[in-house]
Amino acid sequence: GLPKEKSAKLTCDDGAFFSGDTEVAVEKATCNRRQEPRLTRSQEECSPLGADGRSKDLDDLWLVQIGWDIDGSFIEQIRLCHDEKVFGTLWTNHTVYGPSINFRDTESGRPGFRIDNTYMKRFYKWTTSTKMNDYYSR
Repeated sequence: GLPKEKSAKLTCDDGAFFSGDTEVAVEKATCNRRQEPRLTRSQEECSPLGADGRSKDLDDLWLVQIGWDIDGSFIEQIRLCHDEKVFGTLWTNHTVYGPSINFRDTESGRPGFRIDNTYMKRFYKWTTSTKMNDYYSR
């Protein structure tokens, strides 16, 4: 198994992963630390139109980046343009890295919507994750 540390450096040799001299089956690896994404946002005109079709008064447009802090570097996975005036998303760009697609979630159903990382409330400050899920349920 892997050491009980925050991270482990793996090397690839002849198609197998190793931690030092020990071969590691990464698809069976687990972690007891919660993996939280990093969300950043900056106010910028990321679209020529608002979500309601307006072409002026675009000060409520925000570029949101969602990704992971790995070894001190931010790796973006999702980028989107959000209109906070009408709470609409104008566009998204999702990056799925090729080798990782084999480990995608194939379970039926969707996870519940989360308004932010655990114990944080930076985006939908006026509601909770539970209420947001209620808004979008049938």
